[in-house]
Amino acid sequence: MASTEIHCGATQPNWVSLLPAGERERVLRKLAPEDKQLALATRVLIRAVISAYLGGNPGDWRFDLSPTGKPYLSGAPQPLAFNLSHSGNLVACAIAGQQGIGVDIEDSRVERNFLALARRFFTPQEYTELASLPAAAQANHFYQLWTLKESHLKARGLGLANGLDRYCFQRDNHDKYHLSAPPDTPGQWQHRLLSAPPGYQIAISRYSTHEQPPEMRVETCRMDSERLFALWRLGKDG
Repeated sequence: MASTEIHCGATQPNWVSLLPAGERERVLRKLAPEDKQLALATRVLIRAVISAYLGGNPGDWRFDLSPTGKPYLSGAPQPLAFNLSHSGNLVACAIAGQQGIGVDIEDSRVERNFLALARRFFTPQEYTELASLPAAAQANHFYQLWTLKESHLKARGLGLANGLDRYCFQRDNHDKYHLSAPPDTPGQWQHRLLSAPPGYQIAISRYSTHEQPPEMRVETCRMDSERLFALWRLGKDG
């Protein structure tokens, strides 16, 4: 499994020409001007990363939506699951085999009423633990829980409307988080907080049908425009 971040600032190149016409037109038609560059770069990223794993021209991949609205790769030569998340100018992309995969990235510098949000969206156990912490420690704990919970929902193919409070994460004596509320589907879940740029929090969740799945191995890389174009060309020319 891999996770990739890409930095997409205002000076990034024009990604439009790399995408199939239909996808390009949907992005340009629906999004506000300030969102288009990031959305285009995100689509270039997932196509290039898929080609790095499966081979083939990045522009040829086709996507469809699950009944819950989660995008998936259609007609691929072999199963491949992916998930995307973005916050600010950062995009996180997670790739796995046929297992469910979810990733969430949040800007942890945003000040919020953490206790009020936790009371609304977290389980009573999670809220109690958050409220017991000193005020200075609450933001970090809140964003760790939020990204873990959202990545878990995304790995299940669900949105936030399906309830962040349905699943409970608890922290052990080694500061590792575990899903304490049993999932309502068979299989095994693995979750991890990833190293993130300052001011951000990233979490990744994976579902496996194996009774004893192998330890989750995560490879991460940071990508700028030049590297992304090189990855795209590698798939296209390969």
